[in-house]
Amino acid sequence: QTCALPICHERSREGARIAGTGVLYADGRIGPIEGALQKLIAAKRAGARTFLVPRENYRDVADQQGIQIIPVGSFREALAALKT
Repeated sequence: QTCALPICHERSREGARIAGTGVLYADGRIGPIEGALQKLIAAKRAGARTFLVPRENYRDVADQQGIQIIPVGSFREALAALKT
């Protein structure tokens, strides 16, 4: 079973924002989605400074400026990115 994984996380008083997307599989892998670029653009407009994207979608968004893009392949990697 899978689920879509929209992430929107706000941390710290400075308002550092993290957003992301992907498909979360039961074994913890994060799979690709359609529309990664559009989701990243929407996240930037909403004030996100960091965007977590499935590794398979990284090429779709890699050239975007003004936002840190972190490719992830598993839920564990996504959690690690949220802790930094």
